[in-house]
Amino acid sequence: MKHWILTALLLGGLSLSAQQGPGHRQQQERLSPAQAAELQSKRMTLALNLDARQQSQVQSLLEQEMQWRQENRPARRDSTAAPDPGKRFEHMNARMDRQIAMQRNLKEILTAAQFEKWQALRKEHRGKRPRGPHRKEGRRH
Repeated sequence: MKHWILTALLLGGLSLSAQQGPGHRQQQERLSPAQAAELQSKRMTLALNLDARQQSQVQSLLEQEMQWRQENRPARRDSTAAPDPGKRFEHMNARMDRQIAMQRNLKEILTAAQFEKWQALRKEHRGKRPRGPHRKEGRRH
């Protein structure tokens, strides 16, 4: 009898912890591009020891990038519709062009040591984040 009660309590606890569901992150309010750029520039200032001039230049660069991202964020599409390969290529190509431009601009703003550290941090960060929505690290769908 104890085992049945313990099992029921465990299952009840698991079902309560799983109630948030996949839409939980989407319900959070997004920061404005200026707010997100300010926070990101402050993170970079702490990580790379930027001076005031570098921080303001990085912040304006990030504001432009985040404003562009907000304006060009694709509308959520039907999960049943197959993505158009031509549009996907155009989107990926444009994203890569913007990343190259961002990297060149940062290289002009940062010192050589800061730029190398930024690249290392970026590479480390990319290895930690799961790809796609609702994916756990190390797990492929």
